[in-house]
Amino acid sequence: MQKMIGWLKKKVGGPTFWGVLGVVGMCVTFVIGYYFPHERKPSISFEITNEANVLDVHKPLRDLTIRFRGKDIQGEDLNLRIFTIRIENAGGVDILENHYSSYDIWGFQIRNGKIIEVRLIDSNDNNIKRELNPQLLKEDTVQFRKIIFDRRAFFTLEVLVLHPRNTLPELIPCGKIGGIPSTIAAYPRSDKSRKPFLLEFLHGNILIHAVRFLGYLFTVALFIIAVGFLEVTIERLRKNRKTKMRRNEAKKILGIESLKERSKSKILADDYVFGGLEKLKQLQALLEDKEKLSKKIKKYKKANKIEKLLVEFKDIDPKSKDVVDVPDFYIDMMLIETGYKSYKDIPKIDFVKEGLIREENGKIIIDKKFKNLLDRFIVELEA
Repeated sequence: MQKMIGWLKKKVGGPTFWGVLGVVGMCVTFVIGYYFPHERKPSISFEITNEANVLDVHKPLRDLTIRFRGKDIQGEDLNLRIFTIRIENAGGVDILENHYSSYDIWGFQIRNGKIIEVRLIDSNDNNIKRELNPQLLKEDTVQFRKIIFDRRAFFTLEVLVLHPRNTLPELIPCGKIGGIPSTIAAYPRSDKSRKPFLLEFLHGNILIHAVRFLGYLFTVALFIIAVGFLEVTIERLRKNRKTKMRRNEAKKILGIESLKERSKSKILADDYVFGGLEKLKQLQALLEDKEKLSKKIKKYKKANKIEKLLVEFKDIDPKSKDVVDVPDFYIDMMLIETGYKSYKDIPKIDFVKEGLIREENGKIIIDKKFKNLLDRFIVELEA
């Protein structure tokens, strides 16, 4: 693990490495904090997955009579309705027989209606199919046997209910199970009862909206930071890979000399590694343009004089390498003279410094070996 972190730190680099490591560590901490110490609790869901009228007679007919068990459905303004109910152990633990309260029945009630029939139609557990045995205890109450209810097990019931036409029945779960404070039945939400999108979006008071906004803002900020670190990391890895590839190409073409300090090959190799083939071609074109090269050499010599003068007034910070304790007006005066905005902008032409390019008696002299090496290098790279 330490080797992998060391490799990543070497590839990605200082601040970026610690930023990426921080984001990864935060994500890992969140996952560990949520899943491992997360207490598993029991939970039972009662969900009405479907409900439908047995008879849909929207307009009563004078000569039509519908009777059920001696009752005139239309005359007494009644309705027969079928409920499909799915009951599931949605918690994280199995519910055993000793988890049920011995004083209460386990099942459900129907308020504002009379249960005519109840039957089990489906389950993913064979034990439930054999042992559940739903029974009509009263005309409004169904009782289940207190069975072992495994985690993620479910069963589905169909319940036929007789109720007043203008009053919808209500399902109420019954029974106490240890660890479950209460159970509420979930009803299907019809399109008619659904609020418009704008009303749902604006639902809640000012405090709720403020918390939502901060939550959204934090999520977006976290996402942007993670994406930013990822982009920087990918770019750094890509740049390091390109640099390594160019260094290997330079070594292959120029030989071991490309690694030796102050050598012609090392100067060209560095230019290629950090500037690419385009920078070498720019240098090649510059060497062909004697007039432009002469101007650059003069500009360099002028800047070099300024640099020597600055040495008398400057003190270099060993950490940042910045110039300190130099009168601003003096630096400004000398930099403006040569058209530079900052001390760091003063050009460092290694070719002139190393004597590869020089000017004598108004004539530009270029080291032939250096020129030939540059031309061969470009040809080899293009090939």
